[in-house]
Amino acid sequence: MKGKSDLISKQKYKQLNKEIRSLCRADKTKYIITKCNNIQKHQLNNNSRAMFQEVNSITRKFQPQLVIKDKLGRVLTENDEIRSRW
Repeated sequence: MKGKSDLISKQKYKQLNKEIRSLCRADKTKYIITKCNNIQKHQLNNNSRAMFQEVNSITRKFQPQLVIKDKLGRVLTENDEIRSRW
């Protein structure tokens, strides 16, 4: 019995995973199209600064910023302070 239920759950997982991926792809495409339309609007309005900001938001890679605080809640900026905190 365990084998059949396991097989059914795997099939259900694959189906749900497929649906989620297709929805994510559709949302990403919609997002990119919206950004491109905004870029075109900025270009037509001769707003180059906003246009290049939109382009950079699409083409730049995401770089997370790590904020490390000490026990008192102050932000640590020096590498030595951060190492001692860890």
